[in-house]
This record gives sequence, structure tokens and C-alpha cells, in this order.
Amino acid sequence: MNRNFYFLISTIKFGILSRRLTVAVPSTIFNMKILRVLRALGYIRDFYKTTNGKTLAVDLVYAENGRPAFTNLRAISTPGRRRHMSHAEILQSFGRSSFVLISTTEGLRTLSELRRRRSFIGGEVLCVHGA
Repeated sequence: MNRNFYFLISTIKFGILSRRLTVAVPSTIFNMKILRVLRALGYIRDFYKTTNGKTLAVDLVYAENGRPAFTNLRAISTPGRRRHMSHAEILQSFGRSSFVLISTTEGLRTLSELRRRRSFIGGEVLCVHGA
């Protein structure tokens, strides 16, 4: 994982704060995997490659009253400090959060997905919403 992930999270956060409909982020395979998860959960409307192929355009979601789909997205692991946790530590720290994204040996997973699969593995906690 590289710094593009942190740029992705901060770009989405600042795009929401400035009420943009679309933001541009670097086009990497890892960013595309994260955006697929966010799209499946309804936090973004869609994403697509731009004409130059080096960036992705991300369509942000707002409710009819103008409120964004999410407001409190935080990166937990940082380039200077990776946060690897066991399944029990993740539940204890972020069990009440609405969304936790974890990089596991099985790929990118959300905490709710791990609960559904009854998969008791840990990993690097990338970001959390609603903690």
C-alpha cells in the first residue's frame, strides 16, 4: 500500500466539505478496490477512469436534503504508523462503527463482511467511519 490511499481518503473528505459532485484521485488498482467497496456500501455513486487514464473521477453521494453520505471518515493506519490488529482488537476498538475497512490476507474486507463470513482474522485497519 502506498500514499495514494491517504490521498484518496483526504480527497473524498475535502470534496465532501467543499460540496463537490465529483473529485479526481490517482488511478491505482488498490484505489479501485477501495472505491468498489465504497460504491457497494452506497458511500459513493460511481467512479470511472478519465480520458488520460491516470486519474479516476469519483461521483460523491448526497441526500436530498444536501447532507453527504458520510462525514466522519478517518484513516487509521498512516504511512508512519501501520495499525495491524487481531479480530478481537478490531471488535473492541471499532465494534460500534458503521464502517471499518481492513486489509487482510484475503484482500480488502469490511468488518461486517468478516462477521457475515465468520472469519476471525485480523489485518491492517485502513479507515473507519462513525467511530
